[in-house]
Amino acid sequence: AYTILYIATSQDGFIADKNGGIDWLPQEAPDGEDMGFEKFIASIDAIAQGSRTFIQSLGFIKDGIVPDLPYGGKHMYVFTREP
Repeated sequence: AYTILYIATSQDGFIADKNGGIDWLPQEAPDGEDMGFEKFIASIDAIAQGSRTFIQSLGFIKDGIVPDLPYGGKHMYVFTREP
C-alpha cells in the first residue's frame, strides 16, 4: 500500500490564504479539462483529508458551487483534533 498526494497549491507553495480562502484557485480548468482528476479518482481506494478542508467542501455544496463531493463514493477519512 502507498499514499498519493493530490493537491492544488499556489505558486508560493500554499494551499489556502491566511484566512483559509482558495479564491486564487480557478473554479474551472482551461477548456473544461479535468486535469486528470477523473483518472486519478478511478485509481484510488480512499480519500483522506483534514476537517477544515472537509467543512469547506460542504460549504461549496451549501452555496451551490458544486452539487456533491467529487469523490465517486470512495471511502473517506476526515482527520481532526476536535472531539
